[in-house]
Amino acid sequence: MVSELGKEHGYDDIQSIGYRLVGDIFLLLEAPSKACENFQIGVNFGSNDFWGLDNLIRLGYAQIRNGQTEIGMQNLQRGIDLAKSGGLGIIEILGNQFLCYASTYLGDWEQVRQIAYPLERQARKRSMPLVQVMSQVTQGILESVIGKTSISIEQLQMSVDTIYELEYPIIELRTLIRLIQAKQAYGQETNAQVQRVYEILDCLEQNAHPEEISQVLIEFRQKLLKPISP
Repeated sequence: MVSELGKEHGYDDIQSIGYRLVGDIFLLLEAPSKACENFQIGVNFGSNDFWGLDNLIRLGYAQIRNGQTEIGMQNLQRGIDLAKSGGLGIIEILGNQFLCYASTYLGDWEQVRQIAYPLERQARKRSMPLVQVMSQVTQGILESVIGKTSISIEQLQMSVDTIYELEYPIIELRTLIRLIQAKQAYGQETNAQVQRVYEILDCLEQNAHPEEISQVLIEFRQKLLKPISP
């Protein structure tokens, strides 16, 4: 693991990156408690530098997903503020991305609207394709909430195609679930998307390690397939 390499050579920033990467995996697999543990360690190694604030922002969002809304929002906003005051524009953009995620999770759709569209423009200007497409995913979710289902489906389909090209399978998987649910609600056929979901899950399970991640992935698979089961 990256964190072990950093520990071996005494590089705190590499250890901070390593724990952030593991935290991301747990967060994407909907294991926010384990994500919090890794992001917190990453914060401790990184302090207020680039990687420390990156971990702090993600810790805040993971805490919100873990039911610790107040402290999570405080950490998320503190990470954004420190990044802004320190001139770390990329981290500030990432912070707004996670603030948008948090607002989506909490159902604050006005906040989502205020963040998502400017965020897409900022990400395009900074050549941050993943942030750009994820802001488009959030827009697709927002369109669905306000009843513009056909526009939501179109937006989510374009996002899935882009994420596939960027090669982020877990993010593609989660976006596919959103797309399938939207299409099912609109009475559209979803066989191709469901097949792709199973392909990604099978590939992830074949390559998952260590054991802790493997177990979380099994639980994630069971949870993920419920919303799209006939």
